[in-house]
Amino acid sequence: MKTTLDWMPTGNIVQALWSLTVAVAAICLIHRSPAQTTYEQATTDRFAPGTNIIEKSATAYPDDMVSFSNAVIAAYAANAGGVFDLPTGVASGTTVYRGTFGRGNTRRLVLTSSVSMQNVTATGTFIPVSGTNATTSSADQSGYRIRIGPVLDAATDLPVAEEVKRIGFVVLSRTHGTYPCDIRATVFFSDGTTTRATATVGNPKGSDDTFFGFTAPEGSAITNLLLESFLTGTTTPVSTRICWDDFGFITGPAYVAPPPVVHNISPAAYAMHAASNGIQFQVQSVVPLEPGNILLRLNSEDVSAQLIITGEPTNRLVAFFGLLPGQEYTMTITATNEGGSTTVSRTFYTGGFTAYDSEGFSDDLLYPLGPLQPVSHGRGTWTPNADEPAEIVDAGRPYGKVLQRLNTGIARADVLRFPPLSSGRILLEFDVLVSTTAGRTIDVALQPLSGGTTMASFLAWGAVPDKLCYYDNVQWVPLADLVAGWHHCKIVNHLSGPAAGRYDVFINDAPVRLRIPWRNATVGTPLGLFRYRSENVGPVMEYGLIDNLVITAAEEDPEAGLAPTILNLRPDDGAIVRPQAGIQFEVTSADPISVGHVTVLLDGLPVSLSATGTPNHLYVAYDEVLPTGNHTLEVYATNAVGTTTLTVTFIVADEEWMVHPAEGWASPWQWTSGRPQWRNESPIDGSGAYLRLDIAGTYRNFMRQYQSGANLDIGQPHYIRWKFRLVDDNFAANFTVFNDRVHFFGRNAPRLTGSTDASMNWGIMATGAEQTPGSGICAGQTFWVFDNMDGTGAFSLANLVDTGVALIPHHIYSFSVRLNPGNQTYTVAITNETSGAWFQSAAPHRYRNLSVPGNTHTYLHFGVQASATDEPRSFDLDSVQIVQAALPVVLLNPQHSGSAFSFSFASQPGATYQVEYATALPPAQWYLLQTLVGDGTVKTVADPNPSGPQRYYRVRTQ
Repeated sequence: MKTTLDWMPTGNIVQALWSLTVAVAAICLIHRSPAQTTYEQATTDRFAPGTNIIEKSATAYPDDMVSFSNAVIAAYAANAGGVFDLPTGVASGTTVYRGTFGRGNTRRLVLTSSVSMQNVTATGTFIPVSGTNATTSSADQSGYRIRIGPVLDAATDLPVAEEVKRIGFVVLSRTHGTYPCDIRATVFFSDGTTTRATATVGNPKGSDDTFFGFTAPEGSAITNLLLESFLTGTTTPVSTRICWDDFGFITGPAYVAPPPVVHNISPAAYAMHAASNGIQFQVQSVVPLEPGNILLRLNSEDVSAQLIITGEPTNRLVAFFGLLPGQEYTMTITATNEGGSTTVSRTFYTGGFTAYDSEGFSDDLLYPLGPLQPVSHGRGTWTPNADEPAEIVDAGRPYGKVLQRLNTGIARADVLRFPPLSSGRILLEFDVLVSTTAGRTIDVALQPLSGGTTMASFLAWGAVPDKLCYYDNVQWVPLADLVAGWHHCKIVNHLSGPAAGRYDVFINDAPVRLRIPWRNATVGTPLGLFRYRSENVGPVMEYGLIDNLVITAAEEDPEAGLAPTILNLRPDDGAIVRPQAGIQFEVTSADPISVGHVTVLLDGLPVSLSATGTPNHLYVAYDEVLPTGNHTLEVYATNAVGTTTLTVTFIVADEEWMVHPAEGWASPWQWTSGRPQWRNESPIDGSGAYLRLDIAGTYRNFMRQYQSGANLDIGQPHYIRWKFRLVDDNFAANFTVFNDRVHFFGRNAPRLTGSTDASMNWGIMATGAEQTPGSGICAGQTFWVFDNMDGTGAFSLANLVDTGVALIPHHIYSFSVRLNPGNQTYTVAITNETSGAWFQSAAPHRYRNLSVPGNTHTYLHFGVQASATDEPRSFDLDSVQIVQAALPVVLLNPQHSGSAFSFSFASQPGATYQVEYATALPPAQWYLLQTLVGDGTVKTVADPNPSGPQRYYRVRTQ
């Protein structure tokens, strides 16, 4: 038996069927179609209940025989399926099969064959699988089609909103010379795709009846079935009869396509848009969309005939290039498919315009003396504060009527709404006077129409005494001195272009500050509200006056660049680097700059710089050797717009354990907060520098992750070594409770803000007191080692080992932890180098966390804990090393040739080997023969002329 199943696009089969349809249609124009012969039955819910069993399925679950049969029974009960079981004979010449279905027989499915069909009984060359009848073509054919549907109302014979979702049928085996042959069933779906299955159907009859089942993709329906016969194993058509029986089907609601989606619209809503750029948008539809179903109206005029439409039927790209400059447009896009219509409307502008002009508040009808009225003037509309509106007052010559906002001790705001703008520029211009500069009198803001706390520009007079200020969303920042009297203020908000999201401030036409970041508005937000407000924190009965308020919408300024940008500064903030690291960074600027526009201060002193690149993108470097120690680096870059400053602190060290990158380390040092200090006074290891962490808080940790490297395999035994000193000048008074601690531990994840826990593998700790009175846990202010002796990981006295080495402030301690990841154990050695006290593990200790692989605890933690966050407690760390433990040396290939003797051994990368000999055992002395450095290769040792009757050799690893 051979069965194949393939998915394929419409391709040549659909094209062939379409060509056939066109040809038949053409013939029908000339000749009257013969009368159709129709077969009628009420379908059943049972699939193939006869004695002639179905031998196989050409299709797999859920389209196999058993699954489909069960599905049809359920569908029939729900009035959504049935089986053509052909209970009566099919008249010769039949082309249409009509079957009512469901328990109420309220629906009818129509199957239409492309060729004349006839009845088949068991007396012929086929055996039906149910009852006594099956059906096949009236003449030998190499293939024929069956159109599936429509689904009709059984009472009216009118189509209903249902379609066929699944079909299943049996192709009968035959006693005939053309069988066995390959039968291929191809199913066509309403979404334009197809699927097919091929099976070899055998000979004789009743021996190889084959089931075919198909399910439409989600949202699609089955529309056609093509049955074809081929010589076995080939694509050579064979003319024969293809007979089917028990044609089952399952229906479902007709798929209704969703309306089209219109997106990627340019211009955006309320955009300032160049007319020459036209309009572009995209229309996507799950069903083909005809170009004629895409409409565009501009200010109510239908311009659809001018659209340029490209792309695929389900993904249309649309453009229009008939815009005129200096216009306000409302465009309405409508796209329609069989699922409905989608309409999108946008307003945009193709030129600047005056959004509002107070005309000096001179119009007595609009601006009578007294409270500000809720009036519309030009394109702007005032909404005064309902409780205490601003007032129109006469300020005398030359200003006349002006708008006054009096501070009564309560925050009050009046707002002016105008046509919103989402790109381009909004210019706010007005004359302003404040009655005092000593306190906050008025503020002005540009906002979306909805108001709230979203703001672009936001200025206040006197928020910092005697200063004009802007708000950076955190605090008020002074811009300029406030001087008594009238001044002209101009605020330019950049909604798009290079300076988008920033604004410029001019006082009396002189720039005060350029490219100030908006308070918190998002670029692209339509802005259309001017807020004029007095604040409750200002001096009572003081006021501000504004006059000649003009708001202008303008095109974006492509020349409005930004202050320079400083990028990729190295060293990073907080980094620990080598002296040879130097300083490198990049500076980008829309305005051309040179290295002369860049200044670097290292610890307050300028350094000489070199630069490459272009005037708009400089690569700047300081290549001198950096001195060891703690450093502050300030970078300044200036162009015509302003100066950008970037400040970092970092450490320069010449010890490998401190710096990054370094062999065996996966990441740089991290710490809980603050900054560590590089120190070299009172050295820990006799000479050189160390790191001190002196911060506040509960947890004060260093952490670093290590990894395998060229000379380290962390899956094998290895040492972690370090030196430590506690700096606590009031130890007796402060280090008194269990949560006063010194701790060192390894873990499989970072824990910078914590102490030892159940996820560590190894751990060493000392505390100010036992965990609870009488528990004995970590008592005595000595170092304790965790040993998971009971396997539970519990932090209990039974799982702790007291080293007896006391924790004493300002003493220097050296620690060595030997890890054996293979069996998840470790040993500890501690030496108080100041007092001489020491500890060595008598036996290995078990990891606390035994649930993860032993080589995954790669995050090392060194730190202290304070029971009070303000307790002064710092510590020094030095000489942190990860060293491979020596592996056993096996002597290989001993050879004695003449007077020479040689042997070999496998070396370990980074290990130092001392080859020694003695002349007797036990030896009075071992003599050095050779020193070798391991590199992972096999080393050969030769003793060319050993003297004496015998020699003994050994290899010691360091």
